[in-house]
Amino acid sequence: MKPNMSSICFFLFLLLTFSNINSQTYQWEYFDSDSTVNEWINGILVEANNTKWVATYGNGISKYENNTWTRYDESNSELPSSLVWNITSDKQNIKWISCGNNSGALVKYDGQNFTIFNTSNSGLPNSHVFTVEFDKNGLKWIATLFGGIASFDDSTWQTYNTSNSQIPSNEIISLAIDSLNNKWIGTWFSGLAKFDGISWKTYNTTNSPLLSNKINDIEVDSENNIWFATRKGLYKLANDSIWTVYDSNNSPLNDYEFNTVRFDKNGTLWVGSIRKNLFVNFGNTWKEIGVEQGMQDSSALCLAFDNNDVWVGTWNSGISVMLDGINVVDIE
Repeated sequence: MKPNMSSICFFLFLLLTFSNINSQTYQWEYFDSDSTVNEWINGILVEANNTKWVATYGNGISKYENNTWTRYDESNSELPSSLVWNITSDKQNIKWISCGNNSGALVKYDGQNFTIFNTSNSGLPNSHVFTVEFDKNGLKWIATLFGGIASFDDSTWQTYNTSNSQIPSNEIISLAIDSLNNKWIGTWFSGLAKFDGISWKTYNTTNSPLLSNKINDIEVDSENNIWFATRKGLYKLANDSIWTVYDSNNSPLNDYEFNTVRFDKNGTLWVGSIRKNLFVNFGNTWKEIGVEQGMQDSSALCLAFDNNDVWVGTWNSGISVMLDGINVVDIE
């Protein structure tokens, strides 16, 4: 029987498409020893104008604008510490910088002036500041390593610790606020707390599927599900009661230590682990990205998205930028 040419052409099209997808190589840009953001990266902030701010462990903060890096640290600015855990921005585009050691503080930067809030001149309960989040009423919520959390409305401070609330620990390392204005608080080794402004609820290894009480990162998705990157695995909580555990039964994930969980503009899930690569979930498919795919380091401590590029902060090798990474992963 004579072969059908249209069928042959369609088969060849599928073969070439499959081959191109599987031979897809990622394009990367690196910022490491040749820039101000070498080694340990704690946080990356991308502004609306695509200016990037990077929080580093020991080198202060760096701004990347018009292909130029500018560093701010103890030697050339009013930063009280060069150990910076995170940098966030409020609706007025004011930066809030979390400096975290014995000389640390919460730092407000309006583009010209640094304002320092520490335990001596404010109601900040501890000098080790990990992160700042903003609720729907404009309050700043500050997570500290040894002093619990604090809220700040630009004039008044309110502190929540184990002495005056039901927070399970004063050692706070992650914080998120959902669409209902609930505060989700991750502790160093005492599990997770939810605070609705009146009452507290705690989740830990004894009353939930959590395998670890160390909650490294918290993210809220578009449906108000709460995601937790922990010392042992990735978890999702829906409606305060329905848990999804991501392990070898439903993903390539195991009880690795995950440090960050984020969603890109398409709703694709990105999960960064400590020394166990970067994982991406789109639909029912997972992709693992690491050194073999071009990352400088197998760790992915923090993530940010600049249009379609994916910025990955690593433990030992600065920043790896996956160019057009959002589109490339979705095409795959």
